[in-house]
Amino acid sequence: MYIKQAVRANKKNNNRGYSLIEVLIAMAIFSIGILGVAGMQISSTGSNSTARKIMDATYYAEDKLETLMSLPWTDADVVTGTHTEATADGYTMEWIVTDVDLDGNGTNDSRIINLTVSHDVFDLGRISMQYIRHQPS
Repeated sequence: MYIKQAVRANKKNNNRGYSLIEVLIAMAIFSIGILGVAGMQISSTGSNSTARKIMDATYYAEDKLETLMSLPWTDADVVTGTHTEATADGYTMEWIVTDVDLDGNGTNDSRIINLTVSHDVFDLGRISMQYIRHQPS
């Protein structure tokens, strides 16, 4: 009988719950995990912002190149030389127009347009596109 009572007393003593040290260790491990997730979230937000700026620069380059393709051959924006244009949200477009003779007959019958877009504040690198435009017959 005495042995059964001793076993019951031990069971009661083992069911005391978690100690303060165990709770603190669990909270420390949990907080380290949460800090890692928060760091990844901040990094992801920055990458999304950069991707958006690159997408905007690509859009401006495509739009400007389509505009330049539709202009008359003698328009001031498509004659030989360097041209620049700035947008309201900080992008700078620069295009260099060069006359070339692609068919080798001695006359410059085409123009190469090298278009570059960059941002004035953010370091996105440069978005570059090239187009060869032939003189209409």
